[in-house]
Amino acid sequence: MSGPEEQLARNRLRASHADREQVIGLLKVAFVHGRLTKEEFDGRVDRAFTARTYAELTRLTDDLPVLPSAPGRWPVQACPRPLADAEVQQGGRAIAHTVVITMLLWTAAIVTFNGALFIAAFGATCTVLAISAMTGSRLLGLWLDRPR
Repeated sequence: MSGPEEQLARNRLRASHADREQVIGLLKVAFVHGRLTKEEFDGRVDRAFTARTYAELTRLTDDLPVLPSAPGRWPVQACPRPLADAEVQQGGRAIAHTVVITMLLWTAAIVTFNGALFIAAFGATCTVLAISAMTGSRLLGLWLDRPR
């Protein structure tokens, strides 16, 4: 395939969550720079969330200036996601700190054979599992969606 045929085939492909987020990022940049009104921005974001194909996403940004990108690739987001990176780092630190405290409690409980420390260590282990369950999927999603 060449040029237009390849673009038509690509437009029929289904869009991913990352593709939708990338388009929403471009819409945010356009809104911040005054290229879209609040109503236009809200409407386009709603349509981006329901878009199923690249063609539907492309229509949302056709009239906006876009930085040129590599051929055959989706336009690169103007700025990386520092908020997502900060969230991943903060969540990772919370899990790491809780794991260290849990390990210290288990070590102290085993060394002293103190029943109260066993209960504290068990509680800390449950806390680690709860934090990991609550933040793990979010952290994994942010890590997978990070710009490469």
